[in-house]
Amino acid sequence: MSFMACVLTVSDTCDVDHSKDTSGPLLTSRLTGKGFDMIETAIVADDVLRIQGKLCEWSDRALGVDLIVTTGGTGFTARDVTPEATKAIVDRDAPGIAHALISGSLKATPMAMLSRLSAGIRKRTLIINFPGSAKACDECLAIVEPVLSHAIHQLRGDTTATASAHKQLQQPLRSKVQLQSVGLRPRHSQYPMISMDTAINRIIGECVAITDVEYIDLDCLDQLMGRLLADSICAAVPLPPFRASIKDGYAVVAADGSGDRKVLAKAATAGGQVPMESIELTSGCCMRVSTGAPLPAGCDAVVQVEDTKVVQLSESGEELVICIENVPKVGQDIRPVGCDIPCDGKPIVNRFTQLGPIELGLLASIGIHTRIPVFRRPVVAVLSTGDEIGNVGQTLGPYQVWDSNRPILMSLLRQNGVQSMDLGIAVDDVNDVFGRMRRGLLAADVLITSGGVSMGERDLLKHVMEVDFGAQIHFGRVNVKPGKPVTFATVSIDGRKKYIFGLPGNPVSAFVTFNLFVKPLLDCLSNKDTVNGLADIKTYQRCQRVRLECDEKVYRLDDRPEFARAVVSFGTTGLEAGFPTARLTGNQRSSRLLSAKDANALVLLPQKSDSVDKISCGDFVTAFLI
Repeated sequence: MSFMACVLTVSDTCDVDHSKDTSGPLLTSRLTGKGFDMIETAIVADDVLRIQGKLCEWSDRALGVDLIVTTGGTGFTARDVTPEATKAIVDRDAPGIAHALISGSLKATPMAMLSRLSAGIRKRTLIINFPGSAKACDECLAIVEPVLSHAIHQLRGDTTATASAHKQLQQPLRSKVQLQSVGLRPRHSQYPMISMDTAINRIIGECVAITDVEYIDLDCLDQLMGRLLADSICAAVPLPPFRASIKDGYAVVAADGSGDRKVLAKAATAGGQVPMESIELTSGCCMRVSTGAPLPAGCDAVVQVEDTKVVQLSESGEELVICIENVPKVGQDIRPVGCDIPCDGKPIVNRFTQLGPIELGLLASIGIHTRIPVFRRPVVAVLSTGDEIGNVGQTLGPYQVWDSNRPILMSLLRQNGVQSMDLGIAVDDVNDVFGRMRRGLLAADVLITSGGVSMGERDLLKHVMEVDFGAQIHFGRVNVKPGKPVTFATVSIDGRKKYIFGLPGNPVSAFVTFNLFVKPLLDCLSNKDTVNGLADIKTYQRCQRVRLECDEKVYRLDDRPEFARAVVSFGTTGLEAGFPTARLTGNQRSSRLLSAKDANALVLLPQKSDSVDKISCGDFVTAFLI
């Protein structure tokens, strides 16, 4: 017997315009994919009685609904009342589910602290509150999915299924990988060596941009900065919405020319309360105005304060008469209606635009009242592997070192505006590697691992990818230094495409291969500009032609193209004044993280050939700016 589910979207915005609802359809799709029969979906406003009415209607049906998932109304605003509405109608709370949701969500974002999620049981129906964003709903469903079946069987009173589930839960998830004796392992990689250009084209060729849309309030600048706009936005009103003064001065009638003017008692100030529609400027008069102030009818020019002088003052010091010293021109220092931003139906910010300070300022300037539609950002899970590494802060065992790869990778993700999920360190055991990878693939769009992809007897990642997840490995070796064993694979999890990068374990190798291969995929997933057709790796980087500076007169080239860490300078000193130079950062060994300290570029040194085996100080090279 299949399970029956309903999804309730709680949102004032979506209740008015159902097309704004992205979370409800996503949950419906995900639950259907997991075998649930969707009985009904609905959208209600943030109103306690309407929420309670729908929850009671569904859970009190004769046939019964097994699961109700709500989305929205769980935040801190006065209108967020979903938890209160839910708690008022449930018979029993399910605090463990709520705790798991908050705990799991905190691993993706600290904003989860602001969610007031709840869960409970009404009769035999499980009701769970999810947040309003589609991304958060996806993450929360992945958190509760492992226990939903067992919970519903218990509520149905199905003792056989419950006993079976208890037995399965007592058995840990185990990998299907059967490891060979070390003496029987392959001596050579089964993966052909491919070029960097081939690798990047395979990555981009597999990428499907994320189309899920989130709606974010304009005052949440930290959440909007750097995001890609999901729909073009037009101005609903012109800017300025009235004729406005460009300068502090006087509104005048240009035909009066120069000479004395009587100053009207009222003055127009920016944001002032003087109703301009009640004032008409006539010949021989003028009116004080400030920068940005509206102009009265009859005014067709503004004269700045500097071009006037006082002729007569009142006893209190108020201006009665001034003299206009220069002849004004019609339209002088006036901003016409809509001269800055017209209300003509044309977008002021286009779809796929990356939102920065100017774009956010433009949206604020038109007084937009709706939430801003942006594409969901990818979520990336990060996993380190190996018995030889320990967590920062813990006491190390013999021959261990602290893990620097996860801090590097998660910092790079944050720097690129991507949410990360920390999977910790997997020891060199297929079951631990499998379990952690499974958790990451269920919750994230991209999984990045470091270590375990080379030819060592404990390099398990590729085996687990293929055997346990049925992943398609698109490449497992690239002609690049550092980073030769970098691996890229894709897999379908619950009908969704996921991306896996197996980065080498040396810190510099992980840093370099992230910039070369992972970052272009994240840009593509985020709907940033991508190239149609084949392209070389430079297409996806910010490249600069530079002159090489190094401590030695020559640098010996490697059998592979090498990315050396360097500091690019754009000053007027160096080998050739005014031309950018790149100074290498010392020893370029891939385990030496100090070589990346202060580096702002990866310098591409060519592959050694029969005719060329070194590069000289002063030669031109290409730098990838990072």
